[in-house]
Formats: sequence, structure tokens, C-alpha cells
Amino acid sequence: MVNFLQNITALAGAATLCKIFDYKNSLLAVSGGSGADNAAVVAAPTVAGALPVEWLIVPQANAGTFTLQSATHPSVFVSYAAATIKLPGHSQAVVSDALPSVFKAVTVGGGPAVNLIDINTNFALTSWAIADPAWTGIVTPITIEPLNNPASFMQSFNVALFFVSVADINGARTAITGRTSDGPQFRDRAGLKGLGDKASDRGRNDIKR
Repeated sequence: MVNFLQNITALAGAATLCKIFDYKNSLLAVSGGSGADNAAVVAAPTVAGALPVEWLIVPQANAGTFTLQSATHPSVFVSYAAATIKLPGHSQAVVSDALPSVFKAVTVGGGPAVNLIDINTNFALTSWAIADPAWTGIVTPITIEPLNNPASFMQSFNVALFFVSVADINGARTAITGRTSDGPQFRDRAGLKGLGDKASDRGRNDIKR
């Protein structure tokens, strides 16, 4: 059993680590393990250590909205290639250090799956099928598309949560950057005051907006 997001507003005082699974049970990941601006966001098979697959849910000022920050490369956030002009069309999802997408999670059916919708465009993250079902270990694209176009199941994701402590995140950041001080993306945007201890397997709850 894993713990699923129940109410995004309840996370305002916590940094919340998560893994995001698509309908194929592939994981939202950064292509090539890169932390470079505009590196592609993809759906990767669940192979341990293959690619950076952990994200921080960072609640924003408007209730129920959040950004998705790379836990491995904390300077970048999920965005899309055409974010500079806010005309996504059929646009590749990327990571960006300057133009993070702000999302809301809308429950699909009775949950726990959700649509991850960019609030500025009302377009949704979309995971594409493997061209040949006989292929295995295939990384597939993540794009941003109009909600429910293409098929809605391609826009359904499960968000598995893992609560982390300040020490956990600062330790990870030090290992990555060589710096011991917490940067503004953690201190201010993630709101790390009053974090609880790391915990998982607290039972399964439906994801609600």
C-alpha cells in the first residue's frame, strides 16, 4: 500500500516527495538524468536507479495548486517547451528553472488517478503509448495536450507520496550540489518549517483537488 494525496492544501507546511505513475505504470522522469534547463520529461519504466523519478510537490499561493520540483535537480520544475508563449498546443513536457508550470490535480472518476492540469492553459500532462506492445523497457514521451484530447486514460496519473524531513532534503541537496545551505527553492517555495518525520504506507486515500 502507498499513501496518496488527499488534499493539496494540507501540504502547505511540508515538502512532499512523490513518484508519479502513468497508466502504463511508468514513472514521470527527466530524460537522460539531466538537470539542464529544457531537458525532456518522459515516462520511464520502473527500473531502480534508471532516471531521476522523484518529485517534490510545492504548494502555491492559490489553494489546491502546486509545482513539481525535481528532487534530484532542485533548480528545475516540470514545464513545457512552449511555456514562454503560453501556447502549448502539442508541446513536449520539459524541466525549467524559470518557467515552472502551476498545476491542479483533478480526480478521475472515483480516484485515486488524477489529471495534472496546467492552470494557465487548462491543458493536461499526457503520456503516450508504446508503439509496439512487444517492446519492453521503452521510454515514452510526456506532452501537454488539451484536456481529454487525446483519450482521457493517457492523462491519468497516480501520485504516490512519501513525507520527508528537513534533514533528508538538505542532506540530499548537499550530496547533489556540494552546498550545505538550503536554497530559496526549498526554504521559501517548499515551506520547510514544521516538517514531520519520513513516513510511508499510511494507507490509501483518494486524490482530491
